[in-house]
Amino acid sequence: MFIIWGALQLVAGGVAWSGHILGNIIGVGVCAIGAMIWFLLVFAAPWASLVGIGINVAVIFALTGAGWPNKPVEDWGPKPGR
Repeated sequence: MFIIWGALQLVAGGVAWSGHILGNIIGVGVCAIGAMIWFLLVFAAPWASLVGIGINVAVIFALTGAGWPNKPVEDWGPKPGR
């Protein structure tokens, strides 16, 4: 099970690295589920859970905070005059 999960994370990372939005979508889904799993383990391993949740949230932020791939920064905000 964990080998399949790791393979899915590697595929999502490779696709996201190549610039496809599908990689970002898969990566956010995998990290969201991973953060939920770490949250369930918080009483069994509290420090490891905090680190795991933090890493997953940081990856989600990195995948969603940059806007669309290959889109200039000037196009992110609202257009003047609209």
